[in-house]
Amino acid sequence: MKEILVKKPAAKLLQQDFVGVRGFEPPTPTSRTWYANRTALHPEKTIKKLVSFIVLPLNLTCKYQKKTFTNYRTSDSFIFAFDKIWKLKRILNTFLTFVIITLLIWLFFIIREPLIEKKQYQTRKNEIIKRLELIRQAQFAFKDNYGYFCDNWDSLIHFCKTGNFKIIKSNALSNTLDTILIPVADSIFIKTYPIDSLKFIPLTFEGIFQLEAGTIDQRGVKVHVFQVTDTQPFDPEHILQLGSMSEVNYSGNWK
Repeated sequence: MKEILVKKPAAKLLQQDFVGVRGFEPPTPTSRTWYANRTALHPEKTIKKLVSFIVLPLNLTCKYQKKTFTNYRTSDSFIFAFDKIWKLKRILNTFLTFVIITLLIWLFFIIREPLIEKKQYQTRKNEIIKRLELIRQAQFAFKDNYGYFCDNWDSLIHFCKTGNFKIIKSNALSNTLDTILIPVADSIFIKTYPIDSLKFIPLTFEGIFQLEAGTIDQRGVKVHVFQVTDTQPFDPEHILQLGSMSEVNYSGNWK
């Protein structure tokens, strides 16, 4: 008997065991997942999807064609996205620079303002003290002539313009005492000093010192006193004052 050899047909491979379309993609066993297979065959598509996820939330679209980045080649999308991000970075840098400069200017004025106020206060204080010192000299000259302190500005200013100091000087030759009169305006003030401004507070808008004078009882003795007060103080907690109406004190409270 002749042995009949029967060729067994090779196992037919099912189409579902492979992934891919013939003529376009080489078949790959399904041991890989569809996603891994597609990534291995077309990596540019995966990159393109990643680019779309990054770019689309930023709403970056092409200026010249009404298409999103996913409609372009991957390289074009990267270049366009980089260009947009670079422009956005420049805008942010410009904005941050403006904000920083504004904050620096604001801090400069915040630090500078108290220094200016302190300097203005010290300048005004010095000018007021100089004026009060002149008033004290004028009051003592007035008291030497009339025996009491002046309590109004008109009389005190008139006396400063026309009054005289009385100075008693001994004469050794005749063994007598001579009285010498010296003009108050020449002894207390300089020649060009405006005596009419004696009552005004320096560096204020027509502020006038408050002038008071009278007597107090000091251990049964009447003592003449006076007081000059700054009515427009720069610092309300530190009001400059010369003399006192409650005690015998002819000095200023700044000493």
